Amino acid sequence: MDWTTLDINTPAERDAVCLALFHAGYTVWQRRRKDGNKTVIYVKYGRNGNA
Repeated sequence: MDWTTLDINTPAERDAVCLALFHAGYTVWQRRRKDGNKTVIYVKYGRNGNA
C-alpha cells in the first residue's frame, strides 16, 4: 500500500478530511511528528490494492 500524507493545521479540517477519505474507502491515520520544538499532526492515507 502506498501512503500519501497531508499537512492540515486545524483539527476540524483534519477530522473532515479523514472522514471523507474513510467513506471513500481509504485507510486513514492521524499521526504526529516533531518539527523542531513543535509537534505537527498530519493525515496519512492509502488504499489497499484489493479494494
